Formats: sequence, structure tokens, C-alpha cells
Amino acid sequence: MRGRNYRGQVLREGREGKWLRDLRVIAHMLRGLLKEVPRSLDQASSILNERILLTAFEESKELFMKFEKEIRRFDHDELHKRATSHLEPLSARSPNPADQPDP
Repeated sequence: MRGRNYRGQVLREGREGKWLRDLRVIAHMLRGLLKEVPRSLDQASSILNERILLTAFEESKELFMKFEKEIRRFDHDELHKRATSHLEPLSARSPNPADQPDP
């Protein structure tokens, strides 16, 4: 029954709520991995295992950087749209003559 409640909560919160939860999970996982670095790399049984761990890290890092770039690109595009929408002539903003300035 918990599954249904959880899905209902996700639907109520929308995409932003899911993103926030997912990002918090990622942050939690990264904090845990950070604590494990000394033991994980010290106990890597071979150079090959260490390389595998570092390769996985590099792949994750690249994906996270792509994710950040996409978010910033989208954010920049949205800010640009908002800024240029403020530059539209007043007549383009509202078809209502009462909203137009006196000539």
C-alpha cells in the first residue's frame, strides 16, 4: 500500500518534487562515498580495481557536468526569454485598449 501513497505523493509534487528528492538522494550517496574514499582505494586489491573505481568516478563526473551544463543552458535561455519579453512594445503585450498608454 505504501507504493500507491508514494506514487500519489510524487504526482502531487510534480516533476520539481521528484527532482528535489532525486538530487537529495544523489547528495546523500556522494556524502557516503566521500567517507569511503580512503578505505575503498586503500583496500583496492589491485591497480586494475583502482582503475575501475576511478573510471566509474570519471564517468559519473562527466555525466554530472553535462547535467549542470544543461540546467545552466536552460536557465540562461529562460532568463534571456524573460528579459527580452520585457522589451516588447506595450502594444504587443495586451490587446486591450485600456492597457495601452495614451499617445
